[in-house]
Amino acid sequence: MKNKQLWKSLPKNLAPNGFQFKVGEWAKHKGKLEMCESGFHCSENIVDAMSYVACEKLAQVEVRGKHLGQDDKQCWQEMRLVKVWNWNKKDSVSLAIFAAEL
Repeated sequence: MKNKQLWKSLPKNLAPNGFQFKVGEWAKHKGKLEMCESGFHCSENIVDAMSYVACEKLAQVEVRGKHLGQDDKQCWQEMRLVKVWNWNKKDSVSLAIFAAEL
């Protein structure tokens, strides 16, 4: 099965909730998965990912292993950051304008 690619919103230091991600390295959660509590969280849509964490970095992520899901968010046992972009106010304004034009 090919790994699924999703989106994650991150702080500048790539360390949400004290966990330090490194681009390209698989991170593995040991223990029970629980939405909003434990495991690695991401979303299928960028805007959904941004609704959970203030977006200073936007990451395309790859996931594998056990997982839980809900409408706008997923929780995975393993995750790695594939590519990371800086996100700033100008990007948010551009996104808002694009959405309004749709």
